[in-house]
Amino acid sequence: MGGGMEAAYRGLLADAHGLLKPLGWKKEGGIFRLFLPDGLGKVIQFQRDRYNTAEDIGFTVNAGVYFEKDVPIQNRRFRESDCLFRIRPACLSPRYGRDTWWRLSAGTDPAALRTELGDFIHQDVLPLLDRFPTREETVELILNGEAQAWTDMNILHLRTARLLAEMGYDRRVLPLIEPPKNELFAALAAEIRERQK
Repeated sequence: MGGGMEAAYRGLLADAHGLLKPLGWKKEGGIFRLFLPDGLGKVIQFQRDRYNTAEDIGFTVNAGVYFEKDVPIQNRRFRESDCLFRIRPACLSPRYGRDTWWRLSAGTDPAALRTELGDFIHQDVLPLLDRFPTREETVELILNGEAQAWTDMNILHLRTARLLAEMGYDRRVLPLIEPPKNELFAALAAEIRERQK
């Protein structure tokens, strides 16, 4: 595959765009975003290995689900790290079942890698994101703990707890953050109790 690894990587992103664009996804570099009318956003983000060279490019695929207090989404450039639910889909895949990094190097069969990534997007990434069909159902999955079972990343961190409280879910958030993990959670719990008076 020679020295054109960067071009080959861009080709993989273009292939992914070819799969996702008809479904309404927008591309920005290695980030693909879907904006639903109810204010739910989804992202598929290719993450490059920090130790890449011109001859060897490693990458993984992250996914996430995003929403804000109000509709529509104001931050049109949200990233996977901004999401309220975040996951490496390969970790949940029955075919991979672990953190997976793909490589583009001289020994890579580009056609086979394109096919594998296309299958991965269709069979693993999109079905995972389909578990979050609407903004309202996504909020419910976070509050009832189901979403947490699908990722090893902590979902109910302070930013998410505060956002859900601001959205009117005070009564459901309070038992989830008590006893408070730290002073910031304690302050949020105090705010919620004050509002409930």
